[in-house]
Amino acid sequence: MHWLIHDYREHDLAEVVHLIDSTAELGQESVFSLAECISALTSRQPAVVAVHQGVPIGAALACVAGERGWVMRIAISAAWRGRGLASALLVELERRLIAARVSRLAAALRSAFARIAELERVLVFIDEVEEIAPVRGEAAQPGGLHGVTNELLKLIPGFRERDERLLVCATNSVRSLDPAFLRPGRFDYLIPIGTPDAAARSAIWSRYTDGRAEVDVSALMAASELFTPADIEHAARVAAQASFERDLEAVGAGAGAPGRLGASTEDYLAAIAQCRPTVTPEMVDEFSADITAHARC
Repeated sequence: MHWLIHDYREHDLAEVVHLIDSTAELGQESVFSLAECISALTSRQPAVVAVHQGVPIGAALACVAGERGWVMRIAISAAWRGRGLASALLVELERRLIAARVSRLAAALRSAFARIAELERVLVFIDEVEEIAPVRGEAAQPGGLHGVTNELLKLIPGFRERDERLLVCATNSVRSLDPAFLRPGRFDYLIPIGTPDAAARSAIWSRYTDGRAEVDVSALMAASELFTPADIEHAARVAAQASFERDLEAVGAGAGAPGRLGASTEDYLAAIAQCRPTVTPEMVDEFSADITAHARC
């Protein structure tokens, strides 16, 4: 290794600006102007500097733009190009950017739970909780989500200490959650919710068929096993579109309006056959294994 990479420091400003300016002069495409680079550096946006024998030879910086993420700019001394320095700088900068994001997420969690603590009665629902409580690896990797997971694990016991508090979390992959998150003492119940059963599918189909007696809902229910509510909605829309086009064509051909408007049982069955269910048999097997391993009802 011929260089050392460290966080940008204020006394690096002049030499880093010179690097950025000279890089632009050599014809490298500029992501943002020199003035924007200086503004990013002086406002303490994430930046790293590579030095060789105490002299800066490369720099990478980012303009963080809220929800839009960030834009990165890299500048390398001409003598050091093609030696892998660019990749090393970008890797280090990305680690710092992710770490900064994790820190903001952890702070946001603390702030949210602090506001919740002011309420007398509260139901908190967190969807896709695996995004903030994923399995932690053997060792915390730079820029990993360990900090967010740890923060949530610390906040839950305090939330449970008071009465009239209910925390509900949902996930599509319980095995993606950190084991500590699932232990008794944090959650009393781990309730599996699979695809709609026969009664639920019948109710959903009755809604989309408007309860028309000529539609055989039982046939649709039987044909749509493993369909999610969204799958059923999609199939219903496909059938409705097909019947609309057929009825419109009949009117345009001068045949007059058909005696029966709307999708038929055959239209719905054809739409079901065209649709690919979201849930596969393999996913069902995994879900059954997760129920055995984790469910507490």
